[in-house]
Amino acid sequence: MFSRVIEWVPGRPLPIMVSLLLAWGLLASRWSDWISAKPTVLLLTLTSLMVVSTLSGNWPGGSVGLMVDAWSRSLLYYLIVVTVGTGLAGVATVMSGVAWGMAVVVVSLLLQTASGARLAFELGGTLSNPNDLAALLIVGLPFCAWYVLGSGRPLFLRVVMAAVSAFAFIMLLKTGSRMGLLTLLFVGVVLFFITHGRDRLLLVVLALAAGIAAAIFVPKVIQERYQTMVDKDADDSQGNADAMKALGSSQARWNLFVHSLVVTAHHPLLGVGPGNFSGENADITKRAGQRANWQVTHNSYTQVSSECGIPAALIFAWLVLYGVRTSNRLRQAMALHSELRSKMPMAFWLLVATAAYGFSAMFGAIAYGYLLPLLVAVVHSLKTATADVLAQPARSPAPTR
Repeated sequence: MFSRVIEWVPGRPLPIMVSLLLAWGLLASRWSDWISAKPTVLLLTLTSLMVVSTLSGNWPGGSVGLMVDAWSRSLLYYLIVVTVGTGLAGVATVMSGVAWGMAVVVVSLLLQTASGARLAFELGGTLSNPNDLAALLIVGLPFCAWYVLGSGRPLFLRVVMAAVSAFAFIMLLKTGSRMGLLTLLFVGVVLFFITHGRDRLLLVVLALAAGIAAAIFVPKVIQERYQTMVDKDADDSQGNADAMKALGSSQARWNLFVHSLVVTAHHPLLGVGPGNFSGENADITKRAGQRANWQVTHNSYTQVSSECGIPAALIFAWLVLYGVRTSNRLRQAMALHSELRSKMPMAFWLLVATAAYGFSAMFGAIAYGYLLPLLVAVVHSLKTATADVLAQPARSPAPTR
């Protein structure tokens, strides 16, 4: 599911398998353990607000399509993880699945014929958008890092996953997504502050190696696109068409952000309906005497606030905060218990992944996708799996990683 193979495999074998997996998970789990959990309550409340917003929105038909095709699947993935991924072994299985899902994405991208400056899926679907592909890669990379650095796995598989991580990093840069580049820099800062000693030194070495690899393997046109983030005049004087397009995109995104705030102010409680901001933005630009602009917000927080209302946006932000805070608390607590210290990297890399999502959400319209429900589900499953041990006093304190 993480690799999105569901979207382009012919026939319907995978949806059937997913349905069976969900049914087995629901039957095997204790309903009381997950139905009353905080993330479940938040997601169901958010869904209820989205349904009401759909009914009262400007174009209910479009909102229904989004709810059925996107959000319902996101909820499905959450339910599968929290019901099947139980116990530390179950959490490890889910995290391994995400890592190997990244391998499927990387191999698929390697096999396709490049067509266009920015890397994206040629087969269509969710990952045909370079920014959505960048969001998936940036969230999946921490799972790959956990797999590579973990113990108890065959060396060959760890080497393979290390290669997947290297290709995924280069592919992330090749998407030309400035959201992806900014999130990479943010993740580097986060890692620098939550690591110590040799780990921090290794991080610096890897950052230097990554910079060299980017200079060698990332096409010049993409590098020039990134340069517009800090040097607008240079590419203007060179007359680079792609760079100038990127400059226009930056201004357009700022206008979209402002317009999303305006729409939120006009529809603060329920918004204009899921997926309906683009229509509102088209009306705003036409009233201003400009060409109708049917674009999304490129900011997940204002995407939810403008389309579903401020209460829904607060719940969305709360879910992000839940993932970050819970994984960070688990990271610190697990390091203090000898029984869980070897499993602490799970929480460590989940913290990195959820923080990366929360940051990238400020620059991409990814609110209705499956990444946040997946991350929240894994974090909650890890919290549940370690609750009994963490409830006991720490026996052998050790510094956090």
